[in-house]
Amino acid sequence: MSGTKWLYINNKFKVYKVPNPINHKYKPIKELAEQEVLQLLLYYETYERKPSKLILMEFDRITLDSEGGYQLTEEEG
Repeated sequence: MSGTKWLYINNKFKVYKVPNPINHKYKPIKELAEQEVLQLLLYYETYERKPSKLILMEFDRITLDSEGGYQLTEEEG
């Protein structure tokens, strides 16, 4: 079985865990409003319901909106 984990890293290297998006909408993080962050997506395999092996990492630099949220557009998705 596999899973994913979403993380944001701000310019001060603080890491924020983000719940998986629902309908391409990410849960806003108000303290990151209007900041550019590094979005990290981890794909992993699980064993006995625990992450066991990292499969792939994706990085992207994004700017969050005034509420600290992000939404995929047609061009990005």
